[in-house]
Amino acid sequence: MTELSRVLAAVLDRVRRRGDLFLIEQDGEAVAALEPVTTADAATWSSLAKDLRDVSRQKSAFAADLEEIQRHQPGVPTDMWPS
Repeated sequence: MTELSRVLAAVLDRVRRRGDLFLIEQDGEAVAALEPVTTADAATWSSLAKDLRDVSRQKSAFAADLEEIQRHQPGVPTDMWPS
C-alpha cells in the first residue's frame, strides 16, 4: 500500500491503457484489487450520492408507513390479567 501511494498515477495509467490488474496487499495479504472497469453497472461517486439521497427519502416514507400502521392497531389493554 505504501508503494501504491507513491506510484498511484502510473498504476492507474497502466490499468486504463493496458488493462492491467493489481492486487493491493497489506502486510502480505491481498485486501483489494485495482482493475479496469468492465461493466456499465459500476458505481460512480455521483451515482452513489444519488442512491444515498434516495435511501433517505425511502426511510422517511417508511417511517410514515409505520406510523400509519401503528395508528390502526388495536390498543393494548392496561390490565393484562383482569381478576
